[in-house]
Amino acid sequence: MKANEYFDSVAQTYNKNRTSGIHGYFANKEMKLILKMLDVKKNEEILDAGCGSGLYSKIIKDLKGIPYGIDLSKKMIENLKKNNIKGEVANLENFNLNKKFDKVLCVGAFEFLQNQENAVKSIKKHLKKNCEFILLYPRRSLFGIIYFMYHFILHGIKIKLFNKKLISLLEKNDFNIIDLKKADLFTNVIKVRIY
Repeated sequence: MKANEYFDSVAQTYNKNRTSGIHGYFANKEMKLILKMLDVKKNEEILDAGCGSGLYSKIIKDLKGIPYGIDLSKKMIENLKKNNIKGEVANLENFNLNKKFDKVLCVGAFEFLQNQENAVKSIKKHLKKNCEFILLYPRRSLFGIIYFMYHFILHGIKIKLFNKKLISLLEKNDFNIIDLKKADLFTNVIKVRIY
């Protein structure tokens, strides 16, 4: 199964499933750290890259930011728009919105990409100078491997797990690390800035 087919199939219940049960426990820990690093200011334009059904976009909107979501799943974007949030179907590896943002947030999408470097380059060209990119990613660890196996066995999707090579990739593309923290047993959140 392709990632966009999988996300189309779970679009209707995605936010509910993401915030309940054991998955919800970890997602809530991640969310607290992500929102602290994102630090939404009034009228900031924030690109929610791989927005899903718009869980974070809705929070950004509630915090008086201006979210714009992109996702590979058409059904996820339909759900996003039901909350009166702008967005469009786009591939993170090669999107072009002809617009720059104050911040870019990417939660739960980076590991599904085929080419992370292309995504980093696309994100970079959509950021204003001195602005930030906040990324949640699964670590290469025992729990990361369990996460990998979950998607591979149940859905036939190979995700990527990350280590220090991700930091090198970001630095190679002119991002400077502002903050890096473990969110839970299998994910990290990194905040980088483009100068």
